[in-house]
Amino acid sequence: SILGKKLILTSDADEEFIKEVANFVNERLEEARKKSPAGTMPLTVAILGALDVADEYFKARGQSKFLKEELEKRVDSLIEYIDEKLGE
Repeated sequence: SILGKKLILTSDADEEFIKEVANFVNERLEEARKKSPAGTMPLTVAILGALDVADEYFKARGQSKFLKEELEKRVDSLIEYIDEKLGE
């Protein structure tokens, strides 16, 4: 159920995972509805909720990229250190 509308979903994913995703989406849309003026059209609420989810996704993706780059730097540094010690 998303914003009070019962939906039937089919997927190869595990049923519990689908429920978790649906609950996440529903929570975000409910938050968007609460922040919106009374009488806001459901499509507008859905768009605002989607923008909120997209914002979080892009922030997480950026953080993931930063952490990956940081890890690569540390691995390279460690390899360089090991190479120096083996050369002694």
